[in-house]
Amino acid sequence: MKSTDQIADLESVALSWVGTPFCEASAVKGAGVCCHRLMLEVLVEAGWIQRIEVPNASVQWARAQGRSLISEWFDTEGERWFGRLEDVAWDSVEPGDVLGFRFGHSLHHLAMALPGGRWLHVVDPQGVMIIEEIPPRWRRHAERHWRLR
Repeated sequence: MKSTDQIADLESVALSWVGTPFCEASAVKGAGVCCHRLMLEVLVEAGWIQRIEVPNASVQWARAQGRSLISEWFDTEGERWFGRLEDVAWDSVEPGDVLGFRFGHSLHHLAMALPGGRWLHVVDPQGVMIIEEIPPRWRRHAERHWRLR
């Protein structure tokens, strides 16, 4: 469990990304970011982890591929930093937890838990946003739950 100061830092950094447009395979605050790079940039900037490399995959990937590069990364190289919870445990989500969603043929979207049950994510064309809760139709697409070790 992270300290109150660490959680406040996470929230502050997340807020600083709000409004950044979606841009595939990018991570430049104010200019463009994709969902998996957003999660990592927020954690790095908040001081929770060191900078690490993650795979790139086109936004079209999930429409055509049955395997998830994001899941594969979390379950192999990413295992150094993230532990996978057995199921998506909505009642035990903590700030900084990352959930993976399947839209199309594979898991290809990430969102991060923030304090107060809010969520950080980025979608096209809205850009980075914080939402009060995961919509019920999205909840049905949640497949993975990872937590920093």
